[in-house]
Amino acid sequence: MTDVEPISSEIIHDFSGSFTVENRNVTGTVNLDHTPVGGLRNAHDINYDGLFLNKNELDMDWEVPGADTGIENWTRVPYTGITEQAEITEENASILAVNTWISGATGSAVGIVGSVTETKATVDVNMTDMLFLFEAVILKIGPFSGENRPIVGAVETINETENGSCGGSLHIVGTVDDQTGEVKGTVTFNDYCEEGIILDGSADIMGHLDLISEEFFHYLFTYKNMMATVLDQSVVINGRTAGDFTVSPTRIMLSYVVEDIITAKSYWLKDLIAGIVESLNYYEINELSGRYYDPDYGYVEVSVGDPIHVNEDDFWPSSGSMILLGAQNTKARLTFVSATEFLIEADTDGDGLYDDYSSGIQLWSEL
Repeated sequence: MTDVEPISSEIIHDFSGSFTVENRNVTGTVNLDHTPVGGLRNAHDINYDGLFLNKNELDMDWEVPGADTGIENWTRVPYTGITEQAEITEENASILAVNTWISGATGSAVGIVGSVTETKATVDVNMTDMLFLFEAVILKIGPFSGENRPIVGAVETINETENGSCGGSLHIVGTVDDQTGEVKGTVTFNDYCEEGIILDGSADIMGHLDLISEEFFHYLFTYKNMMATVLDQSVVINGRTAGDFTVSPTRIMLSYVVEDIITAKSYWLKDLIAGIVESLNYYEINELSGRYYDPDYGYVEVSVGDPIHVNEDDFWPSSGSMILLGAQNTKARLTFVSATEFLIEADTDGDGLYDDYSSGIQLWSEL
């Protein structure tokens, strides 16, 4: 094996496997056992043995746009459910639609009024919480990276603790390069509460900082066996979250596998990319792409119908719609009627009309 200088010499992962690295300095095979976070830049030809169920269908290859992150395929916890594309029917349309929105954040199966399911939500949060969870963390880390900056050309060490907005704390240990703004480190969460979600565990972070404004251009969190808790119910999350603030709209990326502790089922949000426009009192999701894998039904492709509008103080979106595409061109549409109500309709015969099923207007509070 060729020795390769890693990006960091301090932050360690215990992932197994290997990949071939080609960069401007060296080419060789790197063992991922105890490889520092970030690994090496421009990794290619990944050996998927033992990492995923199927290379073509279950890999997670993406990087933060504009960032030379060099991190690929870090999630090891396998998705154990159905991997074929789901055909959307009258029986599963509501389950898939709401599970996609809620399970994008938690992986919990949910019970829909009027639908066939026996499992009630174990964790009641939604996709928008996870889209902004790590952005809130980033906003707290940025100022740390600018404090007491040393002489030009030096690498500053970060070792700081910050309280969560609704309890607990996070502790970050890492470095920031005074020339490039590159940040890398480990964030440890101790009952850290943000967006109503309590986190326990650690996440590796890398990204690039604007050294003048102390705000991130882009970031990438990778996390293994992170515990997320809401209302005393918990799930385990493995994967990564990234953000790119150099483009408009801002892009937040989620790709992770979630295990519901109560049901022992795993759920997968694969390469979800959301384009988000933020305003003073609200934000709008006007782009959405990716897949949601449901353990009982398989996967659906996710997109936006009408822009999804979320007011700052509301838990649920107040308008807009999300579209799910299933096998045989079947579709489901989740419409956010108000900040408290939703409607699910389905096209189960693939004719392009949402006239085969309707849930009627439902209340989020009754889930």
